[in-house]
Amino acid sequence: MLSTTAPDSPGWRANLLQFDIRGTTFSVLRAGIALSQILTLVATPYAALMQSVMDREEAPYCGGIKAISAFCVGGDGVPPTLRVAIIVALLAAVALGVLPGPMAVAHAWISFSLVNSIALPDGGETIASIATLILIPIAFSDNRRWVFDRNPKPLPDFRRGIGYAGVIALRIQVAIIYLNSAVAKTGVEDWANGSAEYYFVRSYMFGASGWVKSLLEAVTDVPVLVAALTWGVIIGEVTIGLCVLLGPRWRKIAFIAAAVLHLGIIATIGLWSFATVMICVVGIACMPTAGRKRLLEMIPRRIRSGSDEPAETAARSIDQQPAPALS
Repeated sequence: MLSTTAPDSPGWRANLLQFDIRGTTFSVLRAGIALSQILTLVATPYAALMQSVMDREEAPYCGGIKAISAFCVGGDGVPPTLRVAIIVALLAAVALGVLPGPMAVAHAWISFSLVNSIALPDGGETIASIATLILIPIAFSDNRRWVFDRNPKPLPDFRRGIGYAGVIALRIQVAIIYLNSAVAKTGVEDWANGSAEYYFVRSYMFGASGWVKSLLEAVTDVPVLVAALTWGVIIGEVTIGLCVLLGPRWRKIAFIAAAVLHLGIIATIGLWSFATVMICVVGIACMPTAGRKRLLEMIPRRIRSGSDEPAETAARSIDQQPAPALS
């Protein structure tokens, strides 16, 4: 449920005044996305990433706008090993939190490159390419030189507004992804009749292995349990898609549901990089965005103008104002 509260209402003012993602949560989750991409590049041979598929030309694909890809710039004059090393170094800088704002642009460029230039990108690369683009305005609200800077400069109002808009955009995007996935599954027979997880567990390409495979096969041999697992995925996706748009407590539920869902995907069909990206993206969409210390710094200039009310009292007054659902 989206709030209809006007942008200049007390709730919106409080949310904007308190907005500050310069903490560990955003930095760690964004690092998680970068590390999953590093793992893909380091653990996968370059030839496998660029494997020709059916009748398509050999990867990397560099036609049109794809020419700006990190896998295409410089052409054949750049050895593949050097190219991958440069990309990994940039991703490592993102993971370490160096220049969060500028490096967000580099991160979005690399994510664009992965999804558009390698031969077989998965859902993780696709989501990362969308999410890292939205992360640019969010990271723009982090004016530190790197994430371990404990005394950053005060955050200007316009950076707060841009960052806050980015977080809202990401929440809406996450809701679209999960609700669309849930609705689409209801139109597929195996999902609708509750048997999809039976086949996923036994898939030769993505199925589980070892004792996990034996356990899951035993569980999915029971019709009631396999139906519960299958429909549980759809319910989980709907839960994430709706709760991410609601208040802080509901967003905690969305994040827990995403973690359970994607850890389950890892257990059943693998796809570590995809699951890691999704957990981190949902985590950023659901993260707390209030910085109490920053709010008190802003009170004298934004609230106390023309008033004798102490800053701390004004801060408490704002905190008590009802915030919009999409905060």
